[in-house]
This record gives sequence, structure tokens and C-alpha cells, in this order.
Amino acid sequence: MAKFLNSEQINFVKEHITDDTANLALIKNKLNVEDVESVINDISCRQKLIKKFPEWATNFDLTMPFGINIEQSSSRETARFKASIFNYSNSLDLTSGFGIDTYFLALKSENHIAVEKNFSLCRVLVNNLKNLHINNTIVLSNTAEEFLERNTIKYDLVYLDPSRRINQKRKIFDYEDYEPNLNIIFSKIRLITRYLLVKLSPMLDISFVKNKFPDCSDIYILSIDGEVKELLLAFDFLKHSISTQIHAVELGDNKFQHFFDDDEELDINFGMPEQYIYDIHPAIKKTGYSEHYADSLGLAKISFASNIYTSNEFVGNFCGKVYRLISVVKPDSKEIQKVLPEMKAIVVKNGFNLSVDDIRKKYKILEGDEKVIFAVKLLSGKSSFLITEKINNYPNIIS
Repeated sequence: MAKFLNSEQINFVKEHITDDTANLALIKNKLNVEDVESVINDISCRQKLIKKFPEWATNFDLTMPFGINIEQSSSRETARFKASIFNYSNSLDLTSGFGIDTYFLALKSENHIAVEKNFSLCRVLVNNLKNLHINNTIVLSNTAEEFLERNTIKYDLVYLDPSRRINQKRKIFDYEDYEPNLNIIFSKIRLITRYLLVKLSPMLDISFVKNKFPDCSDIYILSIDGEVKELLLAFDFLKHSISTQIHAVELGDNKFQHFFDDDEELDINFGMPEQYIYDIHPAIKKTGYSEHYADSLGLAKISFASNIYTSNEFVGNFCGKVYRLISVVKPDSKEIQKVLPEMKAIVVKNGFNLSVDDIRKKYKILEGDEKVIFAVKLLSGKSSFLITEKINNYPNIIS
């Protein structure tokens, strides 16, 4: 059970907030503080939370749960975005956990209910919401299934973030093994709300999700600084959509949002590598509409198997990484060295038949950070190395 620390313990946490918790655990018997294991857990949680929600990590009025609860929590950026998708006055979070999503939902809602099966987490949530001055939220210790069985209220929005771990340990990827099981409770949820948001693993295939949830009006792929963090299903049960719109959303410093649907026409252009090389942002790749996006910008694909694009003129509003082509060489150490005497480069494999480690080993390429080698197969099927230099990293585009 999560522990509420006293002032002496909190002062210890403040003094050791950046310390290595593994080292603290080794010398815990020498540390002059009560319940040292709970104190070390608090430090560990705050160190994990600093990347997700820095303001909470340094707010010592907040009680920390266990590390696994932090790991499963949404980030500040994704939680804020989710709370902004729909307009609502009455909201329900069926899987509140540590409460980051519930916090942002409650900020926008007039009346909010937070349901969490873990009683210890409920105590943490009640304490933290009070100290964050959230006064419109009722916290209930129930499973989602138990709550839905007894519920008689209708809501504007329901949010669900099923657990993707077995007994809080091993990760699971089959959505039917999530807890709670969306298939079992879906019919009950749609009777009590207009809007439903469901957070799923970013590992799930978009086509699979669309087929499993044909009523889904929108799918959001949420990314922070080029790393896909969440797959979010959005249902509007009063809206009859012919197709599901897929949104690629970057929430880091270089924000953008693009959406795609099944009605978009596609005319793929192919071509040999030209002056500029384009690597599409991971969130757009995840949509399955990379080719549509590249086509809209007039880019050419360098081969059937590759996800790398090219153009002779620089496309400034591209969402992804752009490189200037230095040379195209055959996979041969001597040829590479003619262009890169120091043999240092980042290696990116795209349609090549060797792993990055094997490419480095076979062609004696050292780690570098200025030049980038794309190991690809061209339209002819010929294996080639595109030696490039960086121009940008995920430009700031909003569309």
C-alpha cells in the first residue's frame, strides 16, 4: 500500500531527489530516516514522473504510488490533449490509476467521477486531487465492471485506459486480454454516454483496430518528440461515420496534426534518389497513410519496399526528418570511405536484408552523429547506401 510521508521523510526526499535509488537501497540500513523503503519508492516514482509530468514530480504535497503505476500513467501532454477532444460537462474515468488523465478531465468537466479498483491508489488520488484544488470529482473504489453494473447516471464522456499487464507485471499485447475487457463492457458503456475515449497500446495495428471497432469515429496516434506513445480510439455514438479518420498528432516541441481517411486517392510516384531524402514522422507512418502523405507533397518513393522518399526541390513543410544526399554508393567499405574517410555515421536500415548491427560489422562503420547512411534497396532491386547529412529534425508544422 502507498505510504503518506511525514515532513521529515519529505525533506529527505527533497535532499536526495536526484540520487541513484539502487545505491540508496544498498545503504538503506545506514540512512537516518523512518520507513526508508517507502522513502526510496517516493524518490524513484518522482524520478520516473519527471519525464511525464515535471510539475507533479516536484510537488511535494502529492503522494506517490508505486513505480509501476507511474509507468502505466499517461503523460501531461497526452492527457491534456485527450481532455480537449470533446466538449462535455459530466465525465467518467473508469480506470483512474494514478490520476493524470482524471486530473485533466476534471479540469474541463463540471462533474467528474473517478473509478479505480485499487483502494490504495484511491487514497492517493483523493489526497492528490485535494491538494491540486480539484473539487468536482468523486473517487470510487470499484472495478469498471462493478461500477457499470450499479450505475444509473448518464455521462457526456467516458474514458477507459485498460491495464496492459498481467498482475501488474508482464505486458500483454492482445487487446482481448486487457483489464477490463472492452468487448465485455462496450455495450453497457455506449448506453450511458455520447462520447467514449479508449487508450490502447501503440503496438496494435491500425487496420486491425479499424476492423475490430467499426463504430470508432476517430483514431489518434499520439507522439511526443518523434516517439509514438498512445493509440486512442474516439467514439461519438450520435455520429454515423462512413469511415474512420486517422489522426497523426505530435505533442512535443514541434507540434503538428494530420488526419487521413479511406476516401483519399493515391497516386504513388517512384524515382531514384535525388537531392533531398525524407524519413516520414513515426506517427504518420503508424497511420498506414505514409504514401498518401508523401503524394500530397509531391515526393517520390525510392522503391516498393522502402518507406524513404525523395525530391529535387526542398519541401519545407514536411513532417519528419529531412536529409541532403551526399552520395549513393554500393555496399562496400572502400566506397563508403571515399565519401566518409572517418567511417562514422548513423545507420538506418530500410528494406535492406541485414540488421543495423550486422551492417556496421560487415562494412566497418563506426558510430557517428553528423552523417546518416540509409541502407536501402532501390527500384531496380539493387542494394545501395545513401550517404546523407541532416537538415532538420521534425519541423514545427501545424496543418
